[in-house]
Amino acid sequence: MTALRKRCRCRDWRCDHWWFADFRVRGRRYRIPLKTANKNLAAQLATVERNSLLKARYGIFQQPDVAFSAFAKDYLKDHVAVNTRPGTLAREQEIVKTLTRVFGSTRSRRIVSSNTSVTASPGDGGLTARFPQASP
Repeated sequence: MTALRKRCRCRDWRCDHWWFADFRVRGRRYRIPLKTANKNLAAQLATVERNSLLKARYGIFQQPDVAFSAFAKDYLKDHVAVNTRPGTLAREQEIVKTLTRVFGSTRSRRIVSSNTSVTASPGDGGLTARFPQASP
C-alpha cells in the first residue's frame, strides 16, 4: 500500500509543499518526493514510481542466474586474489575447489534455496548435495 505524506508542519494539507510517496517493498522503506502539491496527481505519480521500482528491483532487470563454477572463478579472481594474504588465498582456493566438485554447473538459485542441504559422506570422503524438486 502506498501512503501519501507531506513533510512540512503546515496546518492545512493544501499547502504548496510537495507530496511524498511512502511505501515498503519486501521490508525496505521507500520515501520518494513526487514534486507536486496536487494530491490527485501525487497519487497517480506514486503508483507510477512504485511500479517502476518493482520492475527495476524485482522484475525485468534481475541479475542473470549463473553457474557456481563461473561465480567461484570470478570470486577468486576479483575478491580473494586482491584482498587476502597468500595463505588465505591458498585456503580459499581449496575450499572453492571442493565446493565446485559438489555444485559445479548448478545454478545459483538452486544453491541458495532454503531446502538445499550439503552433507559429508564418510564413506567416499566427499560432499553430497541434495536439491529440492523443481516446482512445475
